[in-house]
Amino acid sequence: MRKEELFLHLLEELIRHYSDVTFLSSVPEPSDEVKMVCEFLEEHYAENVTLNDLSELTGWSKYHLLRSFTKQKGITPNSYMETIRINQAKKLLEQVVRPIDAAFQTGFSDQSHMTKFFKRQVGLTPKQYMKIFEKELHR
Repeated sequence: MRKEELFLHLLEELIRHYSDVTFLSSVPEPSDEVKMVCEFLEEHYAENVTLNDLSELTGWSKYHLLRSFTKQKGITPNSYMETIRINQAKKLLEQVVRPIDAAFQTGFSDQSHMTKFFKRQVGLTPKQYMKIFEKELHR
C-alpha cells in the first residue's frame, strides 16, 4: 500500500510540475445539471440508473443530457458510473471481499460484467487485484 501511495504522490507532483496551468484553469466548470448528475451517480452507483432517470433529474432530454455530459466530462454518464463502480469495487477487494460479492454490492449485474470493466480499467482481474491485498494482510 505504501508503494502505491508513493507512486500516486510522484505522479501528482509530475503532473503539477509539467502540466500547462493556464490550460487547466481554462477548463470551464461543469453546469449545475452535470454536477447534479455526477452527485446522483456517486450516491446511487449500486442501483440500476437509466438515462431516463438522469433526464428526469435534470429536466433535459436524453439526447441533450448525453451530449452535454459527454462534452463537459469527457465521458458518457454510463462510463462515469462504471468508473465509480470500479473504484468502489477496488475498495471492497482491498478488504478481501470476494469478487462476486463486490460485483453485487457495487451494482454490476454479475461478476463477469464487473470483471470485463475492471480488467479494462485496472489491467488486472478482480481476483488478481484482491490477491495483492490478501498477501499484504498476511504479512
